[in-house]
This record gives sequence, C-alpha cells and structure tokens, in this order.
Amino acid sequence: HHPETHLIPRILKAAQTGTAVKIFGTNYDTIDGTCVRDYVHVVDLARAHALALTSIVPGKGAVYNLGSENGFSVR
Repeated sequence: HHPETHLIPRILKAAQTGTAVKIFGTNYDTIDGTCVRDYVHVVDLARAHALALTSIVPGKGAVYNLGSENGFSVR
C-alpha cells in the first residue's frame, strides 16, 4: 500500500527507521483514546484454517469466529 495505513507494517517501518509510529483514531471512548482490537497471531490463524479444512462436509457450510475475547488498545 502506498501510503501504508495498516498498523503492523507501520510498526515494522518505525523500528527500521527509528521513527515514531503515528496512531490514527485517538478519540474513542477508551482509557487511552484508541480503539480496542482482538489481535490474533498468524500461527493461530493458520492452525484454525487447517482445522477448518478437516471439518468440511460436502453440502454443508460452517462459520468460525476466531479471537481471544480479550481486546487490546492500539496504543
């Protein structure tokens, strides 16, 4: 993306360049003013996809919601 707006690539870029990460959206009704997200690790997401593939039944659909139920603020 140009310009990049996603948090993780912005954090990595800031670490590489030694600059600060600019956080957008600081007027939410939370303790630090940033939004709360339930971040999922990429390995957990990959495992969930593999498990979902093993549960496929022809002609039937399923919906899976992945998350820890514990949100963290962006800040």
